[in-house]
Amino acid sequence: IHGGAMGSAFTQVLANIYMLEWEQDLIQHQLKHKEIYG
Repeated sequence: IHGGAMGSAFTQVLANIYMLEWEQDLIQHQLKHKEIYG
């Protein structure tokens, strides 16, 4: 998302997709290594 204006609707969609992928990878790592507490 380098160089995209955050006022653009398309850039916001790309940012949301990127964050979704990142969060899913993080959660899978935490579950695998038993790092989620609560």
